Amino acid sequence: MNISTKVTAMVVSSLLLLFAALVSISYYEHQMNAKHVEKDLINSIIGGKQVELAGELAIAATMVKQIEKNYKEHGLDTETLRKDLLDYVGAVRFGAGGRNYISIYDTKGIAIINPGNPKFNGTSRIHAADVNGLRYIEKLVNTDEFVQFTFAGENGNIRRLGKSQKLNVAGEDMVFMAIADLENAYRIGGEQVKVLKDEMIAGLKVFVLHEQVKTVTLYKLT
Repeated sequence: MNISTKVTAMVVSSLLLLFAALVSISYYEHQMNAKHVEKDLINSIIGGKQVELAGELAIAATMVKQIEKNYKEHGLDTETLRKDLLDYVGAVRFGAGGRNYISIYDTKGIAIINPGNPKFNGTSRIHAADVNGLRYIEKLVNTDEFVQFTFAGENGNIRRLGKSQKLNVAGEDMVFMAIADLENAYRIGGEQVKVLKDEMIAGLKVFVLHEQVKTVTLYKLT
């Protein structure tokens, strides 16, 4: 092997190492970018869910107080007022497909109405826990913060977001709870990441082809 051939081999070898390093760096950067996009997108959707839940609770509370005011002005009894208000809240639906609803609990965690699971009506749910042991009803009863929790479903875990608001209705302290499904947020985030990864792989293929052409060209020139 003459000097020229040795030099050429060294140059090509160095270029191949540099090429491999550039591919690795590019792949890592795209992976990190995809993860950031997924996180930001999910947080954005969850933020929208928070606005939705808070808004629905505020609307329900305003309507309940207005109905209560009208009943009192017309001298209707408290029991009739309570029943009609619970019927009104129990019929409220919101969110995609009208799948979300408002439940009402007392301050000890006993379900007054749970439109989605009426079997719980009249029972204590204060100790209800999610798959991670979070006692989400207790937390919603005792705080007005947003609470994320997870249920075990037939096809995997189901992530949800809850918000509560305390309200005195017909002389009784109640806790209004609105809960939304978060699985759609994570699904959209995952789909967006897949699109980004597909674009990344396509871009890397172009990059690899381009660098291979440059390497072969340089080899021929030397």
